[in-house]
Amino acid sequence: MSLSTIVYRLRLTPMIAGVSCLIGFAIVLGSGTLQPVQAETRQVNLTLTSGGYANFADLRQQAEAMAADSIQQFFLQNPAADEVSVKITGEHNGTEVPLLFLTVSRSNWKQTPSIQAWARYFSSSEKLLGFIKPQPVGLSIALIDTQYRQALKEQAAYRDD
Repeated sequence: MSLSTIVYRLRLTPMIAGVSCLIGFAIVLGSGTLQPVQAETRQVNLTLTSGGYANFADLRQQAEAMAADSIQQFFLQNPAADEVSVKITGEHNGTEVPLLFLTVSRSNWKQTPSIQAWARYFSSSEKLLGFIKPQPVGLSIALIDTQYRQALKEQAAYRDD
């Protein structure tokens, strides 16, 4: 064998080995033995009735406890799940209003099992559920009218002195 034939075969051998590996890898992938892991996210929707709570802070605290319990139970019952979304809705006299919403991964929940770290709260919930009573509009208009008349009386152009 000539030197050029030996050099040619040495160059060709790594290329053939590389192609063989790629073909073998493609066959293994095609056979279904290696499958990518897919993240599983589920939505948990819960409703909390506001009837027995004296104030909104107590209702919110119960919603947080309910969310924490549901996350814990969800991850225990669904070992393949990587992420969960939880929405807690408050109900009062037939009106349903979102109280909090969160999405958390299993690893983040293990690291920081705190609802406050992951939750988004809805600021208008307290008012919409009736924990904050709206100020009567008529009283506000009367107060503004009185203040306006007083300001007019104090202006020099209005005075008769």
